[in-house]
Amino acid sequence: METREYYQWDKISWMEEKISSLTMDIELFSRAVRQHWSVEIMHWHLDVTFKEDANSTLDKTAAQNLNIINKWSLSI
Repeated sequence: METREYYQWDKISWMEEKISSLTMDIELFSRAVRQHWSVEIMHWHLDVTFKEDANSTLDKTAAQNLNIINKWSLSI
């Protein structure tokens, strides 16, 4: 079993730029965090597995097609 703990704090007046505009709602916050990391893990896989950051394809359409193929491959 996996346990996750989320903490939300609104006493950050010392910080110049606020990080989030979310209201103090831990359920909403936890969903936002999980959704963010589901996107980040896909980007990590695209870079580590397919070396997308090192891709030097100059043709924009070819680069987009390769990205789509890589995402399809991950979904399989």
